[in-house]
Amino acid sequence: MNLHVTQKDVKQIYNQLKSSALKRGIEFDLDLCDLNELSFPITCPILNIPLKYNKGKAQDNSYSIDRRDSSKGYTIDNIVVVRNRAKKLKSDATLREMQLLVEYYSNI
Repeated sequence: MNLHVTQKDVKQIYNQLKSSALKRGIEFDLDLCDLNELSFPITCPILNIPLKYNKGKAQDNSYSIDRRDSSKGYTIDNIVVVRNRAKKLKSDATLREMQLLVEYYSNI
């Protein structure tokens, strides 16, 4: 099951992603068709917590488009819909850094 995302929402997401890519000088190889075909799940695939569509400022439970690999741009094979909280947790950490954090906090 997926969140209901309107065509207007998709256009807004597209414009935000494109603007962000231009500002940061990273690749942007998406079109509206790509985003229309993107799955907007009702729960976050990472945190398994319900996602919501919140107009205005993003909240922790809002969905967010995240780049799987932050060193790469916005391409259909490098984006995923997750909870905004998951994206903030990931931030700019590498997988190895996240593993080290888990190992450290698991042992204290």
